[in-house]
Amino acid sequence: MSCWNNSCATFPPPSLAMFDTYTTMLTLLPRADTNATSGDSENPYGYTPNFTISTMFMALFDITTVLHLGQAVFCRRWFLLYTVILAGAMETAGWYGRVWSSHDVINSGAFTLQIALTIVAPTPLLAGNFIIFGRII
Repeated sequence: MSCWNNSCATFPPPSLAMFDTYTTMLTLLPRADTNATSGDSENPYGYTPNFTISTMFMALFDITTVLHLGQAVFCRRWFLLYTVILAGAMETAGWYGRVWSSHDVINSGAFTLQIALTIVAPTPLLAGNFIIFGRII
């Protein structure tokens, strides 16, 4: 038995009804992560960045940058210094800006630091990938 008439159609479909309930629950929950000292009009994020996650990513990028520095010196791959090491240093500094923003959300310097560096940092990494792929081929 097929159901092509309107008598057995439900709207929204059950799969979409789940998302509607979920978004309704999210809008009813209070925002616990806002900074009490800043209004929403001053906060460029719309939320307070998480200190723990930002510190974890800053440490991970720092560790991988140091490991790549050791790899570049040990294997004498000097192109890694101005590509991969530069990208890792920029990502580490960008995540430092995110950690800084977790303490002072309305600081425009911290926001500018993290937004600029985390967006621009993958570019030298991509250049390093192109150099490596060019040597493989």
